[in-house]
Amino acid sequence: MPNLAASLAREPASEPFAYHDATRRGFSSIGTKALHGEYSQESFPLSDLADALRNVNPANDVWISQCEFSRANRRVVNLWRMGLAFLDLDTYKVTNLKGLPAESLCAKLLDYCDRHKIPQPTLVVYSGQGLQAKWVFEEPIPAAAISRWQALQSGLFTLFEKSFGADPGSLDASRILRVVGTTNLKNGNLVRVLHTARTPGMGGTLLANGLVGYSFDVLADTILPFERATLETLRAERKIERAAAKTQEPSRKAKSRRKGKAGAGCISAYPNLRRLDLRQLAWDRLTDIRKLAELRGWTKGAPAGRRDLPIFVAACFLAQAVLNVPEFEAEVWELAQEFAPSWTRHQVQSCVASVTRRMRDSRAGILVEFDGKTVDPRYWWRNTTLIKLLQISPAEQAQLKTIISAEEKKARAADRKRVQRANPRVVWLNSHRTKRIAANRLHAEGMTYEAIAMELSYRSPDAARKAVAKARSEAVAVVAP
Repeated sequence: MPNLAASLAREPASEPFAYHDATRRGFSSIGTKALHGEYSQESFPLSDLADALRNVNPANDVWISQCEFSRANRRVVNLWRMGLAFLDLDTYKVTNLKGLPAESLCAKLLDYCDRHKIPQPTLVVYSGQGLQAKWVFEEPIPAAAISRWQALQSGLFTLFEKSFGADPGSLDASRILRVVGTTNLKNGNLVRVLHTARTPGMGGTLLANGLVGYSFDVLADTILPFERATLETLRAERKIERAAAKTQEPSRKAKSRRKGKAGAGCISAYPNLRRLDLRQLAWDRLTDIRKLAELRGWTKGAPAGRRDLPIFVAACFLAQAVLNVPEFEAEVWELAQEFAPSWTRHQVQSCVASVTRRMRDSRAGILVEFDGKTVDPRYWWRNTTLIKLLQISPAEQAQLKTIISAEEKKARAADRKRVQRANPRVVWLNSHRTKRIAANRLHAEGMTYEAIAMELSYRSPDAARKAVAKARSEAVAVVAP
């Protein structure tokens, strides 16, 4: 929405369009509750969202989903894209903030961000009791990135938990927050915008709507503490490798690293590789199970007698991918409709009862003994087992992302090598792009251009500056159609 920053003062209900785009496909949900009334919820296509917001009664409690969904509900299994990171700050629970005016709370929040070198929120909203802090992305990111998005949410929570009372129960992708211009019936206060960021800083850019937005990757690298620790680890590994390479009899570990075998040195030898993220792997496997149903034409569910296994396995992967998802049983029920739409809730619950129990144990921090080791109680699967149980053919594996055999994995690696040999310039360009991304991350962390040039072997600080500028111009997230 053009000129959104200027219109927020006179059109409070336009606030959701800082992160919802009416021209995109998908759904958002609006929940309402009148005084002493029952909660009700309805989902709307994004194209109809403006009309829906105009029709709500501002005297009621009204909430809206922050993310966007592929179906007319806000279940995580139907998540489509995330356009922002957000926190619900219960400032009234923090002793030294309790009773302060909303404007003073906002001023303290912005000052805290500046002092701790945290990018300022794009929007700060007064919820009637506390604050909502929202970091809008330059472009929304697809559901496939949910693992890293969840890590960003957790990172923000850690930064604001003690000082501003960040709510741990308001971090999931299905979360709804109060709508600007409506009433918080707990105290009769109006929900309103307190701050809009309009001057870029800390890696932010000015969006077409007049607000500051952030590249998801840059924001995540700025917020997540392990990024800097990882960099230090890789530096130490490089020193060890260089020392080992100078000896006449390098260690077995050093030999393995130079050969490219998996291990601690693999990442430093191949900087384009990503560390294994078990939550991301689980989400990708869940996507593969749903893709398998599509490939097999299960438009009305799996064949009779073959429904239990895909539901059970899909529930296992959901429990691994989003451990803290609220209403897990409801999420599994929604998922089960794709494989057994005629099943009752009791049938679904019976099918996944052990998955639910183990997920709850894991959430409570309970560990179990297995093969002489203390492990997470949730179910974990090998690809070979999944392929055998689900009878996944080589032709089907070719269209899946992660549930593949060793032979399919080798075939894909061979294809990548053929492309690299046929397009050496593409490989060269990709390596330089990776270097530019690293330079941009270091600059967002506060490193000077001179230090970046030394760290990444640029010929001059000016070359490092140009690399950062180009990386920012290239930082366009891929959006699901």
